[in-house]
Amino acid sequence: MLKLMKFFAKFIIYLIVVIALLAVYARYIEPYRLVTTHLTVENTYASQDVGNITVAIFSDTHFRNSDTATFEKFQSVIDTINAEEPDIILFLGDLIDDYNRFLGDAHLISDALSKLSARLGKFAVYGNHDHGGGAHRIYRTIMENGGFTVLVNEYVVLCDINLRLIGLDDFVLGAGTTENVKYFAETGYFNLVLCHVPDVIDRILEYNVHLMVAGHSHGGQVNIGQTHNTRYRHVFFPPYSRNYVKGKYVFDNAAGTILYVNIGIGTSILPLRFMAPPTVTFVTLAPAAL
Repeated sequence: MLKLMKFFAKFIIYLIVVIALLAVYARYIEPYRLVTTHLTVENTYASQDVGNITVAIFSDTHFRNSDTATFEKFQSVIDTINAEEPDIILFLGDLIDDYNRFLGDAHLISDALSKLSARLGKFAVYGNHDHGGGAHRIYRTIMENGGFTVLVNEYVVLCDINLRLIGLDDFVLGAGTTENVKYFAETGYFNLVLCHVPDVIDRILEYNVHLMVAGHSHGGQVNIGQTHNTRYRHVFFPPYSRNYVKGKYVFDNAAGTILYVNIGIGTSILPLRFMAPPTVTFVTLAPAAL
């Protein structure tokens, strides 16, 4: 009996140590362990002489205050993106975590964003945190001062590469709509949709959309298996990110639509990340082989 008690005592001690180490990792290591993912998508509408187009994608920065750690962390995002010399940069929303409680200097965020370089432009959409807490009053200004064009249920055309960027407003707190996508996504162009929330993809599969990129889910943020358990996703994931939570999804529709869900940079609610490291995604739009 004494041996059994000693065994259980040791087991409990080891368990506490393991949990403590995992907690330290999730709080102080993984949130700062920036990784990159790469995806190649064929653009059948780009001529061969255009060559590959690199699109850098990041999302969900969730800035809190102007503490040194926050901007040191974002500097690694800047360095990582600029090192790839992307042609286009896309930000998918949720810039500041809670604007009502934000004590930092918004100008510092604009200054940081302005350091990102892309020869064909930088574009952004609203996330739910960019509408809530009064953030809608300042988000566009911060982004535009940082050199980004903000798209709200509208599109831009990059004629030289036959690319249409279609930006949708947030669907949680904004005025997101897919009604105009069928008109925006014209034939003869590669149609790329930016939307903060991924589950909207189900509403546009009948349209001529080749690629949609989204954020919002944080990849679970603290991933303890809930990304694989569809039954309880409503508990662990916010609305509009319960069907598609991270990575690449390919659809068997007329356009062969691809969805990519970026798991973001920052954290929300809890300052933790586990099995969902901050991620910058690089999409290569490659001319289709003749």
